[in-house]
Amino acid sequence: MGTNDIRELTVPLAVELVETHEGRFSIFLDGLCSISAEVAKTLVSDTPGTSLHSTGLSLNGLPTLSSQTAEALSKQKGWLSLDGVTTLSPQAARLLATHDGDLRLNGLAAITPAVALALASHKGALSLNGLGGLSEKSAEALARHQASISLDGLTAVSPQVAELLASHRGGLSLDGLESVSHEVAQALAKCKHGLSLRGITALSYEAAKVLIGCKGDLTLCGQSTTPDYRWLVDNGVISLSPQIARSLASHKGELKLNGLAAIAVDSAKVLAKHKGVLELNGLTRLSADIARALANHRGSLILHGLTTLSPELAGRLAATEALLSLNGVRELSADAAGALASHKVELYLSGLTTISPEVATRLAEHNGPLILDGLSTLSDDAAAALSAKAGGELSLKGLTSMSPGAFRKLKANRLIGLPKIPGPRNK
Repeated sequence: MGTNDIRELTVPLAVELVETHEGRFSIFLDGLCSISAEVAKTLVSDTPGTSLHSTGLSLNGLPTLSSQTAEALSKQKGWLSLDGVTTLSPQAARLLATHDGDLRLNGLAAITPAVALALASHKGALSLNGLGGLSEKSAEALARHQASISLDGLTAVSPQVAELLASHRGGLSLDGLESVSHEVAQALAKCKHGLSLRGITALSYEAAKVLIGCKGDLTLCGQSTTPDYRWLVDNGVISLSPQIARSLASHKGELKLNGLAAIAVDSAKVLAKHKGVLELNGLTRLSADIARALANHRGSLILHGLTTLSPELAGRLAATEALLSLNGVRELSADAAGALASHKVELYLSGLTTISPEVATRLAEHNGPLILDGLSTLSDDAAAALSAKAGGELSLKGLTSMSPGAFRKLKANRLIGLPKIPGPRNK
């Protein structure tokens, strides 16, 4: 029986659970429909070696919270999830707000300005994704919150509410919005600490042009849920126009366009002028011309949607002069590895779980930092090849199995990072 199957919790059983987890693992008790203040105090005990302060506590089955229970749970210093709570008094909200860690209250469908004001004093990330609407007074209260806040249940906001939320002094997530008017875009562009709009499927050139003015990270378009999920721009064309790309490229923070499943060469050339981190994880294939265009990007380039690489494509991407992350690649030929080895900066290939000695030999020629944390095992020959890497650090922190001889060879190279606790065969 798992902890989520527990329907009733006594103090002795709570003590046993905390001692068993030893503060190293989160505890999930979503099967509980009620909990006493005494049990809550036990679960967040300050007893050395038995505290959950660095982990998390999930009590998503609780529909309500008394002030006493809220006060007890506020001592929890890891994340606290109370997604089953559907009503919350201002007093309970004030007590929960003293909690030092991420707080999730995604079961609240509505909040009063008084509850919003109480929660605004919370110093950790705040998740209120169940809210279906937000009054101007509640938005004004929540804007006083100073850490990241998630309001992904909102499918529409007025320009007034958007402007109030934009004054919030932390990251703002509104991933439930599918479109934004020019007026709402103007308001949200005033965000100074990051803005996430992953649900956007329709965006005009005018709205895109003003949104890029927001400071901090800008996330537009989330992961696709259907093969045809794209931006719907002028005249219903399913693409990213060079005009919108030009506006986005001028954004001065991290730019994430992970819902974009296709891109034209002209748009890629324009996006490449962006000077921050560029994330395009929705692209599952690239032509050589698009790869050549993106390689001109001067900031970090993240393409986790690619699962395979031809030698030609690898060579095109290797020309980028900044960090290149290809953690979606699952297989790599020796020729493709050789092409990637010409890349001069940090290279991520943590999607690879195993490599041949030939691939290892070619990757060892890479003269920048190389991250292969997805490898769980290495043959003696592959380990010997990687141990010869002389230019840049090599991270192999996912290894769990290899021969003692292979482990010794890798450990002898000070540029190679290995797991802190080697597997049984590495000792």
